[in-house]
Amino acid sequence: MSYKAVITAATLCVVAYPVSAQVTGGSLGFTYSLPTDGGDLGGTSYYGAMEYAITRDFSIAGDLSGYRLDNINTDASSVTLHGIYHVDDMVSVGAFYGVDNLGGSEANLYGIEAGTELYGAQVEGFLGRVDASDGDANILGVDATYGIANGFSVTGNAGISREDDNNISRYALGTQYDLADGPQFFAEVGTVSAESNGVTTENTFIGVGARIAIGTQRGTTFDPRSLFEILPGF
Repeated sequence: MSYKAVITAATLCVVAYPVSAQVTGGSLGFTYSLPTDGGDLGGTSYYGAMEYAITRDFSIAGDLSGYRLDNINTDASSVTLHGIYHVDDMVSVGAFYGVDNLGGSEANLYGIEAGTELYGAQVEGFLGRVDASDGDANILGVDATYGIANGFSVTGNAGISREDDNNISRYALGTQYDLADGPQFFAEVGTVSAESNGVTTENTFIGVGARIAIGTQRGTTFDPRSLFEILPGF
């Protein structure tokens, strides 16, 4: 599945929004990351997502992502399905299942996730497992956004993958600006560290992007889940 197919499918979902009263939110967005040292790390990701309410408390969501990697001639893609239970207006929990694809090689992802508003910040996190032909891994991550004033927010996120002697971690801090009833623009700076058989490499990157949310919930409850979200540009 190429990134063009991903965005086409997501666009069709957005166009179909007025037809179904069950749709509570959706979003489209992109992110571009590049290394600060001129290395090979870098790439562009595109995604689309839609969430449907089954009842007031239960909903399902799907997201499609495409990744064009600067240092690889093959595009990558990811598809994720979320099952969500809204505990109340502040707390949601759920489970996810997804498939990453890179050059015909697939990895299955599954796990649990949760989100809440905590001391004025929007926080979500996940814990999961990756099953792939070349090895399995445990993954976890957290993402937080704290509004300051006049549409500006500070952001922070982390993602970790652990597989025996192969460990990967990603940490980033950034800022976000929300236009009134319009898109969000964001920028971040972070590091990606990879440890394999006792050898550690580290890359610093910057990322910029934009997203637009629709629906009564101003988007979807949870973000996409993918190894490519932990590894920008790999």
